[in-house]
Amino acid sequence: MGAVLLPAVVTLTKHQRGGCVEESAVIRLGDRDVEYRIVRSHRSSRVRLKVGPATGLVVVVPVAFNAQRVPEILAGEKDWILKHVRRVEAVEAARPRIALCDGGQVMFGGRPLTIQVHPRPGGLGPTVITRSDDAIHVALARTDTARLEELLLEWLQGHARSAIHAAILDLDPDRQFRFDRLCIRDQRTRWGSCSSRGELSFSWRLIMAPPEVLRYVVAHELAHIRERSHSRRFWSLVGQLVPDYDAAKRWLRTHGAHLEF
Repeated sequence: MGAVLLPAVVTLTKHQRGGCVEESAVIRLGDRDVEYRIVRSHRSSRVRLKVGPATGLVVVVPVAFNAQRVPEILAGEKDWILKHVRRVEAVEAARPRIALCDGGQVMFGGRPLTIQVHPRPGGLGPTVITRSDDAIHVALARTDTARLEELLLEWLQGHARSAIHAAILDLDPDRQFRFDRLCIRDQRTRWGSCSSRGELSFSWRLIMAPPEVLRYVVAHELAHIRERSHSRRFWSLVGQLVPDYDAAKRWLRTHGAHLEF
């Protein structure tokens, strides 16, 4: 047998996720470059490939697995990978986008709300945004007409911070899980993270998910303060905080990729 010609790995970087090191790379498969992440899992005894709209190509490997073997594995699964990458891209291209405009809809707490813009009388005074059961009402000042999307994003992000902070206080009223800083970010591929420096970060898009899903993600990152890896002890701790977390995990897998625009 001749030598196997492996596809070129274009880049390779490492970063922290919880207590685990993830490796990110780009590999040439056929006529295109495909980004992927290597995730080491204590619960995996074999290599698994996953392709999703929010995550892209993920290679789940056992903790002690030699990452240098991954390009060869991906080359062997080239057709399967490209088929699923193209399928995800086609679904994403056909999916209607959320529009932050008058008459548009946005998810809030797991429910679609219609944006209704009402110009302020005479265009005077500040823009005021309020919410009812089925709509987000914007009393728009004349001077803010060009900033409607920006103002709505600020409003959503503010509510996300308040909801996440409230969930932390509810899950941990005695401050048993100590952290140094809470950040709300514009993260598209991660709902939350817990850094080794004691910083908790969450995607503001969680405000679009049902409250129980937001609560689960907060519990997940609080548990990482004590258990850095996704070990049995980690999931036991998550279960103590949120006993019914499996339902929230399933919701995120099914609907998480739709919480963007």
